[in-house]
Amino acid sequence: MPYTMEHNKIVGAILTAMIAASASGNLARILYPEEKMEEPLIRVEAAAAEETAVAGEEAAAPRSLPERLAAADPELGRKVAKKCAGCHGFEKGGPDKVGPNLWGVVGRPVAGAEGFAYSEALRALGGTWTFERLDAFLADPKGFAPGTKMAFAGLRKPEDRANLLAWMAQQADAPVPLPAAATETEAAGDAGMETGAAEGAAEAATADTAAAATPAEEGPAAEEAAGAGHPVLALLAGADSGRGEKVARTCKACHTLEKGGPNKVGPNLWGIVGRPVAGVEGFRYSPALREFGGAWSWDRLARFLEDPRGTVPGTRMSFAGIRRPGDLADLLAYLRTLADEPAPLP
Repeated sequence: MPYTMEHNKIVGAILTAMIAASASGNLARILYPEEKMEEPLIRVEAAAAEETAVAGEEAAAPRSLPERLAAADPELGRKVAKKCAGCHGFEKGGPDKVGPNLWGVVGRPVAGAEGFAYSEALRALGGTWTFERLDAFLADPKGFAPGTKMAFAGLRKPEDRANLLAWMAQQADAPVPLPAAATETEAAGDAGMETGAAEGAAEAATADTAAAATPAEEGPAAEEAAGAGHPVLALLAGADSGRGEKVARTCKACHTLEKGGPNKVGPNLWGIVGRPVAGVEGFRYSPALREFGGAWSWDRLARFLEDPRGTVPGTRMSFAGIRRPGDLADLLAYLRTLADEPAPLP
């Protein structure tokens, strides 16, 4: 086919179109210049540095296991336990799965589930599952028991482990009390000279007031006089029941708090303020508490919660007591709300 003028027109049209497209791009860049950001929106290095700083702060001020358990929430622990449910059951009498059933695991012998084929590493470990051992094992199973068949990498967050342990402690016929009381004692010892002096004065005042208010004979008037005794009761007017509810998490390992709740290791605490000592029907109290008699007045509750064994020698309550006056006042304020008609403040 011979080359004609029409071919020239087609080639010319294509070149014209290409020149126009190139010119349009240059014109667009002139009219709308590209703006470069001075800084990127996401600074990976800064984020990493911030995480390192946070990790450094946590490492600088770690909380002890008793402190974490005192602030633990068993309900959050139940959610954490879902990570374990693929290999373990938690119900009483439940079957073993990939791992043994964990009902009553707190306080039972290591490798103690009858019929389960434990690894040699766990059988050699021996002893019992204390809170401390469980916390270390859950943090790093293979590091704690090299050779264990447990493939779980561990729970790195201390709070997750504390919440889980608080919940696991409840999965038993006789739950093991949380060792949270040690936190109060250690905190009282480390609070400083000024705080220590103030608490010492308060304790001395408590002893003097209790001695002065001890009635020669029993009766409503004597109980009312005792109800005004403990110095911490002066803090009740400004106490925070919301904070007291958090303090009460320590009690949930051994007590239920809701109306009509069942007894556990300890009796249900609904309506505790003002009710008779050893007054929950069906609960087997220690002879010491039955002999203590009377009612749970404000003063008696304050003294007992501060130092159970000192107030009622022979009580089976293993909790060492709440030494911080602010925590004690907040807890009393919260216990007051556990009633259909809250008791009047002293």
